[in-house]
Amino acid sequence: MLHNLFNAISLRERVLLAAFIWILLLLWFFNLWGNVRSERVTYRIQQTRLEDHRRTLAQAADAERELERARAGLDPRRTFTASQLSERLDGIARETGVSFTITSPSTQESDIFNYHSVRVAIRQARIENLIEFDERLKQESPYIALSSFQITANTRDPRILDATFELSSFELKDAAIN
Repeated sequence: MLHNLFNAISLRERVLLAAFIWILLLLWFFNLWGNVRSERVTYRIQQTRLEDHRRTLAQAADAERELERARAGLDPRRTFTASQLSERLDGIARETGVSFTITSPSTQESDIFNYHSVRVAIRQARIENLIEFDERLKQESPYIALSSFQITANTRDPRILDATFELSSFELKDAAIN
């Protein structure tokens, strides 16, 4: 039936119909070829990701050993809550005999740690007192860390100093221990 219909049309119409069909077939082929190329690129990307994941999984034993080593060097009882951090800094400042103010702790939470940061402003202190305060802070390392430090001299007497310590601490959550 289609053959009879094809023979019934003129030569010019047959050529145009054949050209139209070939053009449709070429468009379909190029579209198919573009999809195949796109899928090959996606496949290669996924293969690379899979290989990266395999390498990461192969390092799991090393990561476990590092975790155990880190846990062994960390005493969860020495980590500080926000209020314990303020109390500890208050005690250190009183022991060193400086005039100070402590801001309220700000806390950032994560799955494993709570990060607390506090600013301690020391007014009209001598350099010896600031050094002693700093040495006492270093004894609390790594549980209390110095984030930033600023010191200014008094304009009337340069031997009298004002200092601002920004300190941070972390609190290990109970879920992270296990």
